[in-house]
Amino acid sequence: MQECGAISTKYACSNAANCTNNELAVLQWGSSGVTLNPLYSLPSDPYTPVANTVINWGSYGFADLTVAPEYSVYGSTLNTTQTKRVVSNFTEYYGLNSTYNAARLMQAVFNKNDTVLQIFGIALEQNTSGLQTVVQTLRALA
Repeated sequence: MQECGAISTKYACSNAANCTNNELAVLQWGSSGVTLNPLYSLPSDPYTPVANTVINWGSYGFADLTVAPEYSVYGSTLNTTQTKRVVSNFTEYYGLNSTYNAARLMQAVFNKNDTVLQIFGIALEQNTSGLQTVVQTLRALA
């Protein structure tokens, strides 16, 4: 068994002893960094297989989850700074944890307002093609 702090070392967390749930969520949502690089993964034990999403990951999985929740599954991967901006609730970063921002983005997606989508892409430091892939996926799911 690995020593205490192995998870923090593996995922470059701020505390040497452990990672916060926020650090792991940002890593997973932006780049699938936890499931693509699990702390322990043995071919003979499918508990934490290498995967790009948390759907069916581990013995318990998420029964009500039918579509991958990670941004990285639908578009390009995001670094930590980009992911924190996307999930923030600050309107100046166009964070999607703000109801106003999320509604503006969805409106732009479904109304095909590329000008607003371009503004979101710039604010989130995401290249247009990566955001466009996500937008196309959202439109297909609607």
